Amino acid sequence: MAETTASMEQQTEQREQRVRAARAYQKTHLTEDTEEELLQTYAPVISQMVHRFAPLVRVAVDVDDLKNIASLALIQAAHGYDPGQGMSFQGYARMRIRGAILDEIRKS
Repeated sequence: MAETTASMEQQTEQREQRVRAARAYQKTHLTEDTEEELLQTYAPVISQMVHRFAPLVRVAVDVDDLKNIASLALIQAAHGYDPGQGMSFQGYARMRIRGAILDEIRKS
């Protein structure tokens, strides 16, 4: 029983260390170059999500506008991502991109 408690405490401590390291990295290493790399990496995700909504709003919003909005949402997600919340970055980014697209559709 004591070994299980010690093991759980050790896992919790390791998780907290990873979270602190990720937050520190996030604050110091999100530059224009890494943002550009992020946009290139997630371009297929952005395209997929925009084309999922495009048929619904073709008249009201331009597809290129939606891509720009989704790209901005991705950058904002990178700046606001907190690994301590237990969600993967890709899941968090998809949620933020989808929300930004829906917000723009609502505005239109």
